Amino acid sequence: LASEKGKGMEVRGEVAQQGGGVVYELRFTNNSAGPLSDLALQINKNTFGLAVQTPLQVPPIAPGASASASLRLAHDPSKMEIKPAAAGVGGFTVQVAIKSSVGVFYFTDTVPLGAVHAAGFAMEQQPYLSAWPSLNVAEQAVGQMQGLPLSSAAAVEKCLNANHVATVAKREIQPPGTTALYMACKSVAGQGVLMEIQVAGSAARITARSSTPALAGLYPAAVEKALRASASTPASTPPPTITASPVASVSAPVDLLDGLF
Repeated sequence: LASEKGKGMEVRGEVAQQGGGVVYELRFTNNSAGPLSDLALQINKNTFGLAVQTPLQVPPIAPGASASASLRLAHDPSKMEIKPAAAGVGGFTVQVAIKSSVGVFYFTDTVPLGAVHAAGFAMEQQPYLSAWPSLNVAEQAVGQMQGLPLSSAAAVEKCLNANHVATVAKREIQPPGTTALYMACKSVAGQGVLMEIQVAGSAARITARSSTPALAGLYPAAVEKALRASASTPASTPPPTITASPVASVSAPVDLLDGLF
């Protein structure tokens, strides 16, 4: 949230995995002339049912000063709603509302691929081989990727492993120079996704299947985004300023502010 859109309140944030759980790291900066106080935050229904576990606790912030907060998020079944990614909502995103002494603001923030996967998840080949054909091929999701900055199957595998997507098996296939990666992950909500990723140079084809077809449909785009980001974003890059709009210009879902006030 840029300060000019937040009446002097700037918010930087990032959803991340920490200690086996999901956290929302936030930093507030007060660029207004008066103190900034009475901060509260609520997250709308989302793909993985992420919900705030404890109230946002930030002391009043003096003009020119900043304060940080780390909110623990957890899976809440009542907050789960899988929607295709469109117009900046759905998919790997969360809709957020922030109430403060300078007003109420809504914004949509991106959820990184690895933030919502169970750390340490692994799958043996036999369960994978049994599950894959049992999932309806008509409901699988397929995506084509061209011009990837990662030009080898090993680099793709390393990136996805870092995002808590486990390698089940890999092998060389036709045409020559093509490697098939068989991978699986489990979300913090317990949702499983199986993937086959064929990599040939800087091109790749991903097929995703899940017992929740709508979830599988989100993975080709999410995986591609993670692969491109891994090669273009230095580890030291700070979280981007969240893009947001004032409450007056946004039509928000009715339940977005439930319990906020």
